[in-house]
Amino acid sequence: MIIDLGYVAAEFHETNTTIFSFMVSIFVLGFGWGPMLLRAPLRELYGRKYVIFNVGCAWANSVDTFLACRFLGGFLGCASLVVGGGVISDMFRREEMGSASSAFALGPLN
Repeated sequence: MIIDLGYVAAEFHETNTTIFSFMVSIFVLGFGWGPMLLRAPLRELYGRKYVIFNVGCAWANSVDTFLACRFLGGFLGCASLVVGGGVISDMFRREEMGSASSAFALGPLN
């Protein structure tokens, strides 16, 4: 999800530059904490519903709600990255796993 900070700042009447940085980085913070706290079965069941929190960002009425939805979207959105390695090892032979893992890693990097 790409954020236009100028638009978001104008929408919430926010002038604090620290909050601007936090609006972007809190999603990555959720991505970091998600794999540590959620177990694999929970990620499979509930991780794919993270889109709800991205919609919550669009409907947020305050900066606090926006930040909470961004964090929870990243927290639950980690499921695809965490489960991806196991899926690749199930689908490809040992000789093909290197190139398949590289192709999988290009998605988040791009």
